[in-house]
Amino acid sequence: MKRFAKLVLAAVTLSVATSARAGVITYTQSFPLTDTNWSADLSFPKFDPSLGQLTSIQFSLGGFVTGTAAYESLDSEPSDVTLKLQASERLFRPDNSQILITIPTVSALRHATAFDDELDFAGTSGETLTGLSGTASNSVISKLPADLALFTASFAGQTISLPATAAGESTIGGSGNLAFSYQTQASATASVNYTFAAASSPGGPPTFAAVPEPAGSTMLVAAGALVLTHRRRRVTV
Repeated sequence: MKRFAKLVLAAVTLSVATSARAGVITYTQSFPLTDTNWSADLSFPKFDPSLGQLTSIQFSLGGFVTGTAAYESLDSEPSDVTLKLQASERLFRPDNSQILITIPTVSALRHATAFDDELDFAGTSGETLTGLSGTASNSVISKLPADLALFTASFAGQTISLPATAAGESTIGGSGNLAFSYQTQASATASVNYTFAAASSPGGPPTFAAVPEPAGSTMLVAAGALVLTHRRRRVTV
């Protein structure tokens, strides 16, 4: 199931390197910690061509996963149990072609005794682990003409919506029969970096078009969000 969420948090940072006659503009959005699986529609401003020629785009995606893992060994002998709490987070173009993926993960190794006759995820043969968390990040740079055209604005204030998803993919491993349960939440932060060559003024060296800057060169914009909660629970005997 999918349900889309609009902008939760956007940070806009503008930096201009006049000596190098190039500039970089960064837009960042974050989706809050939410039960997996979720989908979000993240909106970013397109590049303003009055600044110059867009030369490359760097996409970045940072992911965070947290949750609870519980297990019970049903074996008549002691066994080792490996738990992996994991989420797979992805960022897509509007046509749903994938831009990049990041997989935040946290693992734990436990030693279980023979089954203590209580399927309670506790005691000597079971345990409930809370507050597990892991992070991961990934980035990619695109110079594809199709991407440069897609992310260049054709009118002032034009935006582009990039779908983002987070899916719980937790696993458990062990030598014996195991009952287990996971509850996961994930959040994500996505950034789009525009690198461009400065526009040139007639008869003179390259210059930059005037760009309104927020105070301190950073602007935060908050908006509402629609979130979908989905809880995964699986028991294997």
